[in-house]
Amino acid sequence: MKAAFIAAILIPMFLAPAAATQSTSATKPASPAVANAKGCNRALLQTYSMTGLDVPAIDKIEMCPSITRTCCLKQDQQILFTNFVHGGEYQAVVDHYTKVVGAYYGLIEKLVEVQEFAHGVKNNIVKKIANCKLLAERIGNFEISQVREQIRQNLNKLQDFFQTTYSGFYCTICNFDNHKYFDMTTQTVFFSEKFCRDIVENTLHTLLLFHVDIVKLVNLVTKFISSCDFTGTFNLDAVSPSNYTFSVINDNMQNLQACRDNRNKREWFSYCKDICTNFNIATFSEYFQPNVKLIASYTAYLTKELATQTQARASRPLLGVLSTSTGKIRILQESEKVKPIFRPGVDAKCDLMKFKSDFLAEGISLYDEGKNSLINESTYNSVKTFLQILSSQQNNANTNPGQNPAQTAKPATQTAAAGTTPKNRRLNSAFIGHAITALVALLLAR
Repeated sequence: MKAAFIAAILIPMFLAPAAATQSTSATKPASPAVANAKGCNRALLQTYSMTGLDVPAIDKIEMCPSITRTCCLKQDQQILFTNFVHGGEYQAVVDHYTKVVGAYYGLIEKLVEVQEFAHGVKNNIVKKIANCKLLAERIGNFEISQVREQIRQNLNKLQDFFQTTYSGFYCTICNFDNHKYFDMTTQTVFFSEKFCRDIVENTLHTLLLFHVDIVKLVNLVTKFISSCDFTGTFNLDAVSPSNYTFSVINDNMQNLQACRDNRNKREWFSYCKDICTNFNIATFSEYFQPNVKLIASYTAYLTKELATQTQARASRPLLGVLSTSTGKIRILQESEKVKPIFRPGVDAKCDLMKFKSDFLAEGISLYDEGKNSLINESTYNSVKTFLQILSSQQNNANTNPGQNPAQTAKPATQTAAAGTTPKNRRLNSAFIGHAITALVALLLAR
């Protein structure tokens, strides 16, 4: 009994240091835990001047609260905030879509004016059959003034969608769960079916209007405005400016109409996927802003022509009201190079502008990332001091890139439990061995 009692007391004592070491190691709060053995794509993060991690960590990223496993360091939030907010990237997105939406709605407003002018021309024509009267009636059939408010709402919806979507870019590349969807070999980004649904719900009506429906109307308006004066006189010699001839791309029309007709069916994704693949994560896709430069110039053309007609009507000459267009009106279009939304650093490792988009059942949901993103002044101010301390500690400790500074320091309790040196650990092991041998000998002697 005595020997058993001694064994019950001594064995836990001798084994306590090892147990304490395991417990301390398991509960240490000093650094984020490694989330997965598979590494992060640090090239993606370094392209945008962030340090990043070699392996994902379970840590809180205040500006991206939906992330559970991060490939970004906490202090990388300073970089993404500087890029996105102070660097003007978000404001550039807002300005871009404000300009796009302004161009489209400017055309709609001008077409309403053309309809009013056409209505007046129609009333001035006494003949039952006349070219200008027929053109005016066809323009009036489009009823653009009745749907103007709905068009405005759809345009605002498109703008809000893309602003929110691109707000999710930095949280997307910080989120370890998204890294597997960046295929660096094929230069493909894989997005989710859910994100495709978001694209369709927020852009389809506007795309149908400016890819397809508006084309027939504006070509009709061009014929009318260049051939008819306010009296309803048709100029047989008038030449419509060829610069302002709009055309429909047949493939785009078929894809959009197929998606519209089948978007509420179970198999909607197969009909709408071709629309979604036009999205680009790093630049503005022309597909989602069809004919925007031509439309801006065309609106200016209509403004000039309507002003000429109004001036002629005010003076009311009987002859010579109509000035024949030569068709040589110059369109001032920007020949600008396609620019990235998010500016890469000087040591960029990849060019996401060259990546194509594909959509699968599972993938990146960029719109959801954007809705959850908190990259703003308020969040930054709440963590600014802490981030500055972390950056200072990293510089002072000269830690290895890709490793959280907290990971390089061991807690004092862990150091003490471990015996502080390999020599001490060997002594502890020898002591335990001798003690167990003595205890066994004592039991055998009994």
